[in-house]
Amino acid sequence: MAIARLLGEDSRGTVAWVYRWETGELGILWMSADRHVSGIDRLLDAEVYAQARSVGDTKLATFLEDMPVFGPHDPD
Repeated sequence: MAIARLLGEDSRGTVAWVYRWETGELGILWMSADRHVSGIDRLLDAEVYAQARSVGDTKLATFLEDMPVFGPHDPD
């Protein structure tokens, strides 16, 4: 399931979608070769990152967690 968008340098255009799998793993679907990200479009719950780390996605979870948040700040 898509849970967030990664935003481009203009903080509006979507450069990627963040997916969360039933296993708790996270994945990124890049929409173009441009991988310059300025932020994420929503605040994700700390549980999302903890579960991702528990299945081995430590590097990706840290990358997403450290990103500036734009848009809705509701983790639901």
